Amino acid sequence: MRDDNKGRVKKGLRFSFSKGFTLIELLVSSAIFITIGTIIVTILSVSFQVSQKAELTLALRSNGSAALSQMTNSIKYAKSLDDPEDCTTPIDQDSITFTSAFDGGQTTLSCPSASSPSIASNGASLLDTNAVSIQNCYFSCSQITNNEPPTITIHFDVVATQDRGVQTTPIGIPFQTAVTMRNYVR
Repeated sequence: MRDDNKGRVKKGLRFSFSKGFTLIELLVSSAIFITIGTIIVTILSVSFQVSQKAELTLALRSNGSAALSQMTNSIKYAKSLDDPEDCTTPIDQDSITFTSAFDGGQTTLSCPSASSPSIASNGASLLDTNAVSIQNCYFSCSQITNNEPPTITIHFDVVATQDRGVQTTPIGIPFQTAVTMRNYVR
């Protein structure tokens, strides 16, 4: 005997209800959960990669800016340029040597070589060589006349030495500046 309103089967005075889910209901709910899970994992993965890339870029900028600042200050307050001696003809080279106006000491700034894998000041690295390396490094020297102070242009690219989980193309940041010696004495 059927109750017309509710679709329940009468058994005496009691009604029995069908309990549980059908196979189609289980498959549809599983598909929904799998789709939502995949979307969440993808979003988290992309967020992690963006975060790693931002940290790597910050480390590159920090290292490059610190090295450039130190070299700029050293050159700016130098009293003489020792190598190259003449910059009236612009020249690009791997190192420059100058004498400090503060202590009279000689400083050599050099690009990476077999003996030093980083930009160096008298052999001491100016960068964290575990995190970054240098490419396309050179110093340019120009001078209008021998009595005018020379202008040194510093150029280098800082690149990451490790992958750090970032799945994108290698990150490289160029640094370049020109510095005129303020205390130049010929």
